Amino acid sequence: MKYFSLKADLTAITNKPTLSQEMKREGALLDIGTLKYDSNKILADYMETPIPLVSDALKNVLKMYDSKLKTTPLYFNDIKQGKQYLYWKVDVSVANRCIAETVTKRQNGLIADLVIDEKMAKHLNVFSVKDNQKTIWVVNQIVAESLLRRGLSGFELKEIKTWKGGVEDGRL
Repeated sequence: MKYFSLKADLTAITNKPTLSQEMKREGALLDIGTLKYDSNKILADYMETPIPLVSDALKNVLKMYDSKLKTTPLYFNDIKQGKQYLYWKVDVSVANRCIAETVTKRQNGLIADLVIDEKMAKHLNVFSVKDNQKTIWVVNQIVAESLLRRGLSGFELKEIKTWKGGVEDGRL
């Protein structure tokens, strides 16, 4: 099975919401931010500002493949246009056990070149791996293809190397 990291596409011309100070707190559950909507830009389905946020459409796709995902609604207002936009904070489960530690490259304790252990990840469709500074969302090929078929925007998928697991010589 192939796995892909899901990260924000910084080249996309998108409208980006601004988080209120309350939303930036780790424990914020339900809050309102602002969005200055520009009709020449698209509303991205995935953003990392400073927490990952997904659109309703992207949340629904992720929940199709992992019904246990916990989601929290966050509302963004465009006061000038009198519109409100809904995004979701998604708690993707951390599965560091899926990191093929024998072949994953690290620099100063941080993941530099991630390798997924296929045997450990085979029953997971959507998960994340974490080091001291960042969290990487990972989706399997089935989820990645589903995202691409729906024409969602604001993210890029990058294939992650995999390791078959069980072989101690560290070959990929």
